[in-house]
Amino acid sequence: MASCIDDVQELAWRANAALARANDRLFAAQRLISDKETLYRLLEAQGIALPERILARNLDELERVLASLGAPLDSVILKPVVGTESRGVFRPGPGASPADVVAALRGLDDVPDEEAVLVMPFIGARARPAEFCLDGIVGARSVTFCAVHEKIRIHERYPIHDRAMVTPPCRPPDPAILNALLARFAGAFPLDDFVFHLEVRVDDDGQLVPIDLSFRPGGGLIFRSVLEVHGVDLRLAHMHATLGLGDALRAIGRRAAPRNGSAAIAAVFSDILQIVARCGLPDAVVQRADLDEDFAATAFWVMLGAG
Repeated sequence: MASCIDDVQELAWRANAALARANDRLFAAQRLISDKETLYRLLEAQGIALPERILARNLDELERVLASLGAPLDSVILKPVVGTESRGVFRPGPGASPADVVAALRGLDDVPDEEAVLVMPFIGARARPAEFCLDGIVGARSVTFCAVHEKIRIHERYPIHDRAMVTPPCRPPDPAILNALLARFAGAFPLDDFVFHLEVRVDDDGQLVPIDLSFRPGGGLIFRSVLEVHGVDLRLAHMHATLGLGDALRAIGRRAAPRNGSAAIAAVFSDILQIVARCGLPDAVVQRADLDEDFAATAFWVMLGAG
């Protein structure tokens, strides 16, 4: 069954607060990096190169920004400044006009007119891009473990799937470039110990460019691939991080033992597995008028057990 760990960050915080073991810094840091401009600036402060970007403060301003670019709009990608899980991320199609793009965004239920949007170059616009997900552990501000997955689009042949993560990758990134990125990445945040899911693309110069980050394991069946190939349970590691158990978290990273010859493909299902795994609990928590600590804690542990 698909992991539901990416839906329970706030529930985890509530449950751990009740246990007087909450890692408030982790919770605050996750809120901090939900602002993509803040995330990008933290990474840039560590010497990690990111594309230039333009901030449009609302959709009306976005239309004017797009009109001023003087380049085909399918060479850019639009990202809401605040948001996670690809909410509102939009790449214009060939021949799209600024008015077409803004009209399409206004047609999305979760993108209001006052939404602030980043306009960025689409990495790999001139070629089929290589895209990877990095799932790992930072202990004492150093990456102690990292699994690399290659993201392969397969929806053309298997419509039920959104994408597949191949672990280890068929075309791995350059080890020197990867290690340089991870060394800088680990010190970018006000945290000593955490689990991360970092999405990167390879640009035209062969550099790894971060595009999104969460302080939790990858969703879907990615954690099973990591467990099968590397022998590391990132769900358990995430629980240690959330509970503030840094020593136990670092020990998990040190125990990683690659299993020779093992390979796994984590198919990330768009809808069906998520619906089954979540059991309707996130909606129940959000909609409950009289939410209390007991209900939140119960929902959290049930979802964790189901994952």
